[in-house]
Amino acid sequence: MRKIISCLILFSMIATACKKDNDPKPGNDRKALLVGTWKLTARTISPPVDWDGDGTLDTDIFTLLESCEQDNLTIFMSDGTVKGDYGSLPCDDDYPIEPGQWTLTNDGKILMFEGDDWADDWNEEGYTISQLDEHTLKLQVSLVERVTYTVTWTFTRQ
Repeated sequence: MRKIISCLILFSMIATACKKDNDPKPGNDRKALLVGTWKLTARTISPPVDWDGDGTLDTDIFTLLESCEQDNLTIFMSDGTVKGDYGSLPCDDDYPIEPGQWTLTNDGKILMFEGDDWADDWNEEGYTISQLDEHTLKLQVSLVERVTYTVTWTFTRQ
């Protein structure tokens, strides 16, 4: 009986050691989390800068947006397409937003955009994803002038 139990334990150890790794890659999980509709709910900059030229140093640059810009939506499709929606409060100068493409690189840690309305000439490195879960997406980018500024965009799933 002891030999049977020993053989069963040995067999189960061998079977689990030889089991294929079916765990998804980290980037795939993040891609699935990213798909959906997101609304910008905060935008900050650090260290503070006079963003609007009024002589006051700003860290909360979301509040400097017009209300018609604060309800805009970003929609990440599972096929890698990204779309924009102006929300319920359109601005007077809104123009049609052309769809673009999005990809994740660096094991899902960097978000890249392609397309006229999405890619930024000054940001060829992409956006660092500092938080991504079922409810929140935070993107960061560093802007280097005489000082290195970190801009953070916070989105909430809709």
